[in-house]
Amino acid sequence: MAQANAGFRIGQLFAPGMLRFGGSRPRVAGRAASLDQAVEAPDYLTAYYWWAYVHPLAVRVFERQWLVNLILWGNYARLRDAALSELGDVLPGRTLQVACAYGDLTGKLSAHVGAGGGSIDVVDVLPIQLTN
Repeated sequence: MAQANAGFRIGQLFAPGMLRFGGSRPRVAGRAASLDQAVEAPDYLTAYYWWAYVHPLAVRVFERQWLVNLILWGNYARLRDAALSELGDVLPGRTLQVACAYGDLTGKLSAHVGAGGGSIDVVDVLPIQLTN
C-alpha cells in the first residue's frame, strides 16, 4: 500500500469516496468501495474547475508544494498552520477532512491525529483526488 505523508498507511476506500487513516495500520469499517467506482461530481466542479481538480494532468501539475504556495502568494504555510492551530496539536478521537487538498495539509493533519491516537477520514467526491 502507498504511504501517507505522516507515516499513516492509506486505508481502504469507503463509499462514497472516503479514505480512512488510523494509528499505523488501516482500520476497516463501513461499506467498502473501489477507487474506480463511479461517483457523480457536482456540475459546477466539472464545468468550471475541471482544469484544476478533475483532469488527470491537473493533478500532476498542481500537486506541487511550491506551486500551491505560489498561487496563494507565499501564504500556504501560514494559512495551513492557522487552520491546524484552530484544531490543536493533539487530535484524539475521529477527525473528518472534507475534500482533499493540494499541498501537505493532510499529512500535517494526520500527524496531529496520530499524536492523539485518533483516526482521520478523508472524503472527496472525486476519486482522482483520493488516489492522489
